[in-house]
Amino acid sequence: MIKTKLTFITCITFIIAMHGQTVTCDNVYTMDIPSNMYLMDENPDAVFEIANYAADQYLMVIHESKLEFKKAINATSKTILSEYANVLADGFDESFNSKTKISDIYFNNYNAKKLEIEGQSGGISIIWHTIAVETDLYLYQICYWTTPGNTSNSDLKKLLNTAKTFKEL
Repeated sequence: MIKTKLTFITCITFIIAMHGQTVTCDNVYTMDIPSNMYLMDENPDAVFEIANYAADQYLMVIHESKLEFKKAINATSKTILSEYANVLADGFDESFNSKTKISDIYFNNYNAKKLEIEGQSGGISIIWHTIAVETDLYLYQICYWTTPGNTSNSDLKKLLNTAKTFKEL
């Protein structure tokens, strides 16, 4: 029975990988899985995670209640996105022992912040980008990363284009 289930899951994963698919995450948002990426389950905070292991390309989405975050840090409605981006940047700066660059962007009809950092994680050099998005109910981190050897504009652009498939329901 377990072997049958594993075979079924493998087949579904293969079908998704061959054709790409749009998936609904927690009935909150949708994302597309490109045909060259596979679902993964590494980060317990992320509902959506995909990877192309051969190309060292990864993407995940974390969402949290905007109201809970606002209460936790005592932010105002006008500053919540900036506060959220600063909290994320502080964590990245410490984790990667580097300095995060933050810029204002407009992302899928939302005001957003783009965070970019280069550093090391687990002894591996990586380039990490996060798009922090504020909607009416949620704050999102759409994170994508790769290794320095894979940072041509086309590689990062592919990950950004995948990130742009994000749609809140």
